[in-house]
Amino acid sequence: MDNADLIDTVKTGPVLFSRPYEGETGSMKTMKLGLVMVFVAMLAAQANAARYYVKGSAGASGTGLSWGEAKKTVAEAMNLAGNGDEVWVAAGTYAADSTNTLVVMKSGVSIYGGFAGTETSLTQRNIAANPTILDGANMANHVVSADYVTTAELSGFIVQRGKYMAGRGAGVYANHSHAITVSNCEIHSNAGRTAGMYIVYTSDTLIVDSKIYNNHSTQVGGGIYLGNSSGAITGCTVAGNTGDQGTGGIYLTGVMTGSVMGTFPVTVADCVIACNSAPTGGGITCGPYVDAIMTNCVISGNKAVNNAGGIYNGSGHVQIVNCTIDLNTATNGGGYYAAGEAYPAWGTITNCIFSDNVGYGLYSTFMNTPTLSYSLFRMNMNTGLRGPGDYVYESYPGVATPIVGAANIDAAGYGSNDRDGSPAYSTSGLSSGTWTDNGVFDSASSTTLLTCGSANLTPGALAGKLIRPVVNQRYIYYVISNTQTTITVAGDASFCSTIGTSWQTKQYNLGSTSAAIDWGQTIAGLTHDIIGTPRPSGAGYDVGAYEYTSGPSGPMEIVWLDFPWTGAKMGTEAQPFSNIDDAINWVTVGGTIKIKPGSAAVSKRITKQVRIEAPSGGARIGAN
Repeated sequence: MDNADLIDTVKTGPVLFSRPYEGETGSMKTMKLGLVMVFVAMLAAQANAARYYVKGSAGASGTGLSWGEAKKTVAEAMNLAGNGDEVWVAAGTYAADSTNTLVVMKSGVSIYGGFAGTETSLTQRNIAANPTILDGANMANHVVSADYVTTAELSGFIVQRGKYMAGRGAGVYANHSHAITVSNCEIHSNAGRTAGMYIVYTSDTLIVDSKIYNNHSTQVGGGIYLGNSSGAITGCTVAGNTGDQGTGGIYLTGVMTGSVMGTFPVTVADCVIACNSAPTGGGITCGPYVDAIMTNCVISGNKAVNNAGGIYNGSGHVQIVNCTIDLNTATNGGGYYAAGEAYPAWGTITNCIFSDNVGYGLYSTFMNTPTLSYSLFRMNMNTGLRGPGDYVYESYPGVATPIVGAANIDAAGYGSNDRDGSPAYSTSGLSSGTWTDNGVFDSASSTTLLTCGSANLTPGALAGKLIRPVVNQRYIYYVISNTQTTITVAGDASFCSTIGTSWQTKQYNLGSTSAAIDWGQTIAGLTHDIIGTPRPSGAGYDVGAYEYTSGPSGPMEIVWLDFPWTGAKMGTEAQPFSNIDDAINWVTVGGTIKIKPGSAAVSKRITKQVRIEAPSGGARIGAN
């Protein structure tokens, strides 16, 4: 493996966000040390590593030692691989033909998809252009499993159609393992007692830059179930998942060891948790004894029939920092619900936006009101009354009157510098149109096909975005894919996407008039927002998941660079960025940085998986 390969391998592990209020606990120090030890072990393994190749289109299985002699199945290559080895898998569909697990991970083995079948370096693979599908074919088992495995990675795959109604982890299953990394994957359309990912008793878990969507659990944790496990979920989208008994999106639960709570710390950072649904805990549940930090997250459009549309804190130790919590719905606790009957929940909420949630922005019970500071409340409502009041409701013995309104929160001593003000989300660059056909729901895939015949959309451009099928209505859905005139979303949107109805995409970056700009509290160790924009970018920290900037309104698939450029800097070909830092911040994972001829600058380490091109030639990166 060359140096470029090594950088591509290790860069996906996120820098864990340090706890800003308490310092590092003993368990957190152990976790960070564990990650360092894993990295050292990876370096030691490189010297004798072997590489095995898989190409489903191969006429017959060869030795597996080159693309020309590739194995036909992943299982064949995995049988050969040992500690420190890699398996490279070319684009194609690799489907289960029995109830056996399709891919069984092994200690020390990294499995990479996204290859055309000619590459010699990991930096050459293009995951988006080379979809590599692990298809459970609705067989009764996991698609991918890691059982008592140490230091292994799954990267660049689509994991789909696992069906394990009698068990857990239909898509990805990890049990009693250590240092399991899932990066740059899509995990969707899996069903079982827990569906997308089921991870238990596993330390130093990393789920990075992945999309977990449209999975269905008959119990709890439709998207991700992380139980008695430590780790980080960063840069991920968890959307359109459902849980029949609880928690559609992410379910976190810990253990109690003696009198110590939070044995397994979990970081959730730079994530979108949206459009998930369940009876309780639509978006994310922090269950008993969880020690969790959530930073730079958007929690949007999640639904619960009972309590906690967005966030459920049930006996957890939870810190929520710079999150945007919007358009979530529940009977009680549309945005955030604090329970804690078994053990008092503890929480802090800092620099967060609560907007347009139904069932109150924040609802607390059993004397578990979190400490609020520098949080913005706007247009939340109870089930029958829209704001500007009804922000916070407390329901426990000794409190006779609900607290309503941000000013009253401060007056009662529950927070400091909380306020009522409009987040004024940016409307720049939104896509919109009018439906020319009624939406068609497909129950088999749990998706809805929406048609806007007059549109001229760029195919794939809306994938991963949120959409409102009816402008200015509360319905919000996650876009799976789009063509020039159609949009496919997770879930049933047929009832609200009728002929003649106007639609619009939804985004949460701040507009120039937002009350959230420069108003937040300084957070030690928080250096960027959800898309990598530096914090602070103005006179102070902004409130919510996005830091305001006068540059582009969101991530860009293609970013242009012209280092001598002195004009307006928007990252386009006509108005390129003039430094590589901005290009890295704005380009999407898997996107392309294009450099204009004659450019030269001091080189900098690339921290995202991107392509770098000089379309017209003659460009140079390096010392002048």
